[in-house]
Amino acid sequence: FGYIFLLNLAIKLKNESFQIRSKSKTYDYVLYNKSDIYREALVLFREFYSGEKIRLLGITVSNLINLNIHQMTFL
Repeated sequence: FGYIFLLNLAIKLKNESFQIRSKSKTYDYVLYNKSDIYREALVLFREFYSGEKIRLLGITVSNLINLNIHQMTFL
């Protein structure tokens, strides 16, 4: 079982008037556990949420890095 890390996090918000806004951030470091992802998504949300009623909130991760490290055997 390998590890998957992400470098980009985006949130999308649809308000009661069906207007859609989004914000994303690319990190210089990897995010790999759910508490880090939650914390960073909350930071992004707080940066642009203006208090309107929300119909939809989406979180997207991208630029995933799969770190399946296998030891190679040379015979």
